[in-house]
Amino acid sequence: MRNGEDLEGFDGEASSTSMISGASSPYQPTTEPVSQRRGLGGLRCDLDYLRGAFGRIKLAEVVLALIAFICIETIMECSPCEGLYFFEFVSCSALVVTGVLLLMFSLNLHTRIPQINWNLTICIEGNIASGKTTCLDYFAQTTNIEVLTEPVSKWRNVRGYNILGLMYQDASRWGITLQTYIQLTMLEQHTRPMISSVRMMERSIHSAKYIFVENLYRSGKMPEVDYIVLTEWFDWIKNNTDVSVDLIVYLQTSPEVCYERLKRRCREEEKIIPLVIGADHDMQKMIEKYEENRDQILNLYNMQHCL
Repeated sequence: MRNGEDLEGFDGEASSTSMISGASSPYQPTTEPVSQRRGLGGLRCDLDYLRGAFGRIKLAEVVLALIAFICIETIMECSPCEGLYFFEFVSCSALVVTGVLLLMFSLNLHTRIPQINWNLTICIEGNIASGKTTCLDYFAQTTNIEVLTEPVSKWRNVRGYNILGLMYQDASRWGITLQTYIQLTMLEQHTRPMISSVRMMERSIHSAKYIFVENLYRSGKMPEVDYIVLTEWFDWIKNNTDVSVDLIVYLQTSPEVCYERLKRRCREEEKIIPLVIGADHDMQKMIEKYEENRDQILNLYNMQHCL
């Protein structure tokens, strides 16, 4: 170990030695400075690309397209000329396309183009037992589509508690509990990393809020304070997390058909659900409700990330 005096001597030695110029100094830079080659507007020709195989191929394509275009323009007379016009169009298009591509890659312009997100999120909506799971099961057989069904098993077993069943038994008491947990689990669905370019989801965090929470509140089964708290959470999530969807598909199924399917699948929690006749028959009232809430409905114009 060096004491303080040794360290001071070492520092002095280093500082004085570093002043020595030329190759005699042991404190030479470990890397050579990179010369800054400036171009027009900060653009610089990528010579490594032009020297490489892809650059040579692209340059050859431009030259051949140019030669073809020049040759076709030298022809003064033709009969018939349809084939000549077609070849002229092809050669001109090839010259433009290959020229633009060569320019983009040789000047590294492609690195300045914002990346386009081609991922697609599709939500399947519909009434209880409308056929959402059956629809998703069909697309799950396609290897290039990721399918996420509702996490019902989580709602039926929250560390031993079946909050889905509790909500069906007493919506006024357990509605806020279930909807809080649904909002959490649907947030997990939206934010999990995509394993495919296309994701299909059974319902979404949006339908949980705008359909089920709204229905509980408007039917008087959720106190206003609970509704406000859930809305505050939802608004924060929407403004700070990407829960956008690209397409919503609604499976229109009559209440009678849904009720028959409900009885056949015989889920314990759903046995007490009654059949509401005429639930989708008052079209005029639905149109009026739509017009009242037009500015709140998810669409391209009032939602930045939703279609």
